[in-house]
Amino acid sequence: MLVEMKAVPTMENPSTLISARLSEFCTVNELQGNYGIDFFCSCFSGKAAEGREFFVQYKDTKKVSEDEESISLELKTASVRRWFKKRSITFLVYADSEKGLIYWVDPFVQLFERIKELSKKQDTIVLLVPKRNQLQGGKEVPAAMLKRMNRFDHFLFTGVIERTSMDMENFSKEDYFSDELIVEEDENTLDIS
Repeated sequence: MLVEMKAVPTMENPSTLISARLSEFCTVNELQGNYGIDFFCSCFSGKAAEGREFFVQYKDTKKVSEDEESISLELKTASVRRWFKKRSITFLVYADSEKGLIYWVDPFVQLFERIKELSKKQDTIVLLVPKRNQLQGGKEVPAAMLKRMNRFDHFLFTGVIERTSMDMENFSKEDYFSDELIVEEDENTLDIS
């Protein structure tokens, strides 16, 4: 018996590749325009009455470097600041169309550590996307992504996201940052610089 094998077609367009992979476990809506997010995804499980929603950003990123463990992507801080205004997590995604691989990261872990870099005075920021976070096909939301969604929800409901967003606004209004005390007191005056 002779079996003819056909090569799996590769998708050269990253948008098509990402959309196809995500649509295996959720409804994917591609957003038009540049708002810091490219897809809005809704996941509904037969086991759960409630759905899960998340955003995906892949456009407006520039691959800066790559090593064995991660890919460094540069993106606009204006886009990143918008993620803090959303009520669902935004995953940063990189698609390697040649290999048919998609990598993702919950960027908030890195962003909380580098909040001062998100001021309006800085145009770009570089984030790492670990290669171990591959978006595989399947009918269920990947467990690691679901865990990150739950973590984001916790931050949202405890006010961490809102406070961080307010901090970014405060940082953006200042010309400088200081980790030192900038108030000087003496007996007669109080100088605030």
